[in-house]
Amino acid sequence: MLEYVTLNFDGKSSSKFGIVCANGTGNGQFQDVFAANKTINEDTIDRQPIPYFKYVSKAPLELPPINLYWTNGFNEKGLQLVKQWINKDKYSEFFFEEYPIRHYFGMMYSDGTLTHNGSGEGFATVKIRCNGPYAYSPAIVSPMYTVSSEGKYIDIENKGDFNLLPYMAFTKIGDGDLSILNLNDGGNQCIFVDLKDGETITIDGDNEIIETDLPNTYRYDNHNDVFVKLSVGKNRLFVNGTCKIKFYYRYIYM
Repeated sequence: MLEYVTLNFDGKSSSKFGIVCANGTGNGQFQDVFAANKTINEDTIDRQPIPYFKYVSKAPLELPPINLYWTNGFNEKGLQLVKQWINKDKYSEFFFEEYPIRHYFGMMYSDGTLTHNGSGEGFATVKIRCNGPYAYSPAIVSPMYTVSSEGKYIDIENKGDFNLLPYMAFTKIGDGDLSILNLNDGGNQCIFVDLKDGETITIDGDNEIIETDLPNTYRYDNHNDVFVKLSVGKNRLFVNGTCKIKFYYRYIYM
């Protein structure tokens, strides 16, 4: 990613600040992150030459230092605006505008430095750590599907490197039940029972949060505790139960 020159961080482009990214080793080569660091967790057993493998811990991605060059110089106000833009105390979505298909969520950490000639010309160097070991696609929103009493097949392709749990929202048409069967996920089926006409349900699969727009109502007891999973590759879903439904998700990349 270091070959790209326009950083979009927290919804703002570096071009707005008169900044371009200029990185590299000085010999025309770029040293990028290939994959996140990981730790192999094992137990050793006396007199056994091969340790017992337990699991792998993945570290958040840490990007190589990024140099932010002012193309037309800077002043105190310009410095202040750039600090407000890049030095957030939260994980912000960012990507390089020349390669917009991979997004990250990161935060500036460690010591940022300012290299300059004393006359308002120079560059700032920042380090960004991500909130996890993965990159993501831009947010994807499906069409709004209308499901009749006969049910509906919906095809969704997961083009990422990992399975994902989508965010879903549906509005029930008529009182009754609703189920979502993924024919490519071993027949796992997400089921809701005893829903009300006009009720809107939202499901955050990653965090296993279910919300309804009905006041003072919770729907966890109306759910079978199975959340829709989109496996890598093609997924054919069968939605049974009259409703209008939409899916929100991002592909997950190494």
